[in-house]
Amino acid sequence: MPTHKVTGFLRWVAAGGLAIVEVPEKSLSDMADRMEKYLDLPMDMADAALVWAAESQNVLDIATLDRRDFGIYRTTRGQALRNVLFDAAPAPAPVLKRTPARARRNG
Repeated sequence: MPTHKVTGFLRWVAAGGLAIVEVPEKSLSDMADRMEKYLDLPMDMADAALVWAAESQNVLDIATLDRRDFGIYRTTRGQALRNVLFDAAPAPAPVLKRTPARARRNG
């Protein structure tokens, strides 16, 4: 990983950009189910834990050095995850200005 990415990541973490969560034992079965769902990739335990953490914390932004399959993995609601280390931030929606009807008639 390029140095500028690593230093940026470290600054982001230091500013509170990353949460570390513990996986409770009761969630391990859910992780195993997800790994079985993605057997053809395959999904490893670290991948399953990241997807679980994103879902349990209700976030879609994750941080992983594994670029391989995160474009394929989905939450149980079908949402894609965004790897903040590699994926570009989504472009903001364009702002459309409406011309008042009166100005359109006169213009």
